[in-house]
Formats: sequence, C-alpha cells, structure tokens
Amino acid sequence: MFVLLGLVNAVEQWLRGNRSLATGILMAALGASVLFWRWFWPGRARTLRELQLGCDGSALLTVCGQGVPVALAAGSMRLGPYLLLVLREAQGGYHCLLLGPSNTDPAGLAALHRRLRRPPTVPGLLR
Repeated sequence: MFVLLGLVNAVEQWLRGNRSLATGILMAALGASVLFWRWFWPGRARTLRELQLGCDGSALLTVCGQGVPVALAAGSMRLGPYLLLVLREAQGGYHCLLLGPSNTDPAGLAALHRRLRRPPTVPGLLR
C-alpha cells in the first residue's frame, strides 16, 4: 500500500511539473518495493529442495546439494490431496514443504499419506 501511494504521489508531482521530486519519489518507492520483496519472500524459500524417503522410515532432505537428515514434526498435516510437511532437523532447524499431485510422484505421495495417518510414537514427532 505504501509503495502504491508513493507511485500515485510521484505521478501527481510529475503532472504538476516538479519532475525532480517525482523522480526522487519514484526511486524511493522502487527501493522500498525491492526491500519489501526481499523481506516478505526471503531467498531460502526459493531454494531447490528434494525429499528422499528410506525404506526404514528415515527421511533425507537435500537442500542445495547438501543432505540433511530430518523427521516429520507434529505440525505436518493432510490438506485434501496435498500434504504440508513440517520437517525437523537434528540440530533444531525446521523446513516446510507443500507436496501434491503436481510436484510428487503418486507412489511417494501415497506413502507419505500412510505415514501421516499413523499415530505418533514419540511425543512431538510423527512416524
């Protein structure tokens, strides 16, 4: 909203003939929009992630080429055909993944659905 009001003010100043002030307001609004974009959508959310499930129930999350062992946290849930997975690292970090028919093979998605239906074996974790 702030950026939009800045753009409206810049157009108004331009139409009044104050072109240098309009240019300054336009540059400030452009800078603010870049800052807001980076603040609300950090780069970590755009990194490539791949989840690999082991036969023994283990899960390995590959983030930018590095494998991180993870476990399903209690915040994971089924959302119709989609799954919102909250994965907890051993060091305490968390990752969130939204998986569905468009980005996951059907067999892997069915296995995750079955795993989320099981009752937790350890408090705070889903097996």
